[in-house]
Amino acid sequence: MIEKNEIENNQSIFHITCVMHNSRVSQRMIDYKVKRGIPEFLNLKEEEKLIEIICKIIKEDNLKILSLNLCADHLHFIIVCNHQKLPAIVGKLKSKSAREFNIWRGITKPVIGEHDSTMGHDSTMGHDSTMGHDSTMGHDSTMGHD
Repeated sequence: MIEKNEIENNQSIFHITCVMHNSRVSQRMIDYKVKRGIPEFLNLKEEEKLIEIICKIIKEDNLKILSLNLCADHLHFIIVCNHQKLPAIVGKLKSKSAREFNIWRGITKPVIGEHDSTMGHDSTMGHDSTMGHDSTMGHDSTMGHD
């Protein structure tokens, strides 16, 4: 738990929600007539792996995450950071976790010389669509929204 004195004056607490590929429709998608594919829903094994990947990134980047909750088709986390750094932090967390997760699932091939994070990959999982995150990322500081 982060103590009150650990939150610097230039930092705020944010509730971030990220969705899995095709699991939500945004107004922007409707406005631009984006064709929606099959929604991604993670099974328990996939949820556990994605949490492992996200926790590794949190530790490597020394992020102040107060809470993390992964559901089958979306993720919530509470983060303490400078509001100006929030978009870059969320973008990096989403892109790194999606890439590593897709390598683990066998959807994305690692670049030669890239750390092989596919250890333990179960090729029988049967996924043919890409897992990603909808580019519509909601965030607020009220912490009461899904």
